[in-house]
Amino acid sequence: MSSIIAHDKINDWQNKLQEKFKEAKEDFSNNNTDNKWEFVREVNNTKIHKNTSTSFWKWKGEGTFTFINEINKIQTPIDVLINYIARDNIEFRKLWDPDCLVSRFITWDEVKLTEESILKELPKQYALAYQVFNTNNPFVSNREFVIHRDIYLEDDGNVAYFIVQSLSDVPGYEDKKAPYDSSYVRGKVNLVAFRVELIKDVSNNETNRTYKIGMISHNEPGGWVGSSVYNVVSEKQVHNVYRIAETIKKGL
Repeated sequence: MSSIIAHDKINDWQNKLQEKFKEAKEDFSNNNTDNKWEFVREVNNTKIHKNTSTSFWKWKGEGTFTFINEINKIQTPIDVLINYIARDNIEFRKLWDPDCLVSRFITWDEVKLTEESILKELPKQYALAYQVFNTNNPFVSNREFVIHRDIYLEDDGNVAYFIVQSLSDVPGYEDKKAPYDSSYVRGKVNLVAFRVELIKDVSNNETNRTYKIGMISHNEPGGWVGSSVYNVVSEKQVHNVYRIAETIKKGL
C-alpha cells in the first residue's frame, strides 16, 4: 500500500468514526427531539430503549451505578471504565461480555500499513480489531466483525465515549477475502457506543463515586438471519451495561 493511498484510507476511516461519534452523542442526548426512542423496560437497574426507524433496530441501555471506595483511587471516567471496556483481552472481556469468543487487535503490519510518519499521526487509542461472537444457536453460525474503534473524551473530563464501527475496506480482511474465517458469517456493526459520565465525585473517603453508564448497539447479523428474527433477540446486547458495572464493583 503506497503512502498516499494509506494516508487517504486512514483519513477516511477516522472521518467515518468521527461521524459515528456525533451520532452516538445525539442518541445519548436527553434533548433528542426526533422521538425515535421508545422505552421498553428496566432490567437490572438499566433502562432499555429501542429505535425502530431502521429495519434492524437500534438498542440503548443506560444505568446509574455507585462504585466502592477502592475505585475512588482512579481519578477520571476514562481511566475507570472506558479503557476497561476497550481493553483488548478476551478473558477480561468475557467477564462482562460472555458471548465474545475472539477479540484481538489487527496490527498495522497485517494491513500493510507500515509508514511510520502516518502511524505517528494516529490517536493513541485508535485501532482496528477482529471479533467473533457466539450466536448461542447450533443452527446459526457464529458472527465475525472487522471493526475500527476509538475513545473520545469531553473537554470537562467527566464524560467519555468508546465508539465502534465496521469497516469494509480492510486489506486482508475484506473485499475478496471476506469472511476472514469461512466457518463464520460476516456481520456489520453500524454503531456500538459506550458512554461513561461521572455524576458524583466527592473527594472524601466516605463518599463513593457514582457513574452513568450507557451502551448503544446497532448491528446487522448478515447471512440469512433477517430483521424480524434478529430484532427479537438483539436487545440482550445492551444488558452488558449491568454486567460492566457488576464486574467493576468486584474490583479491577
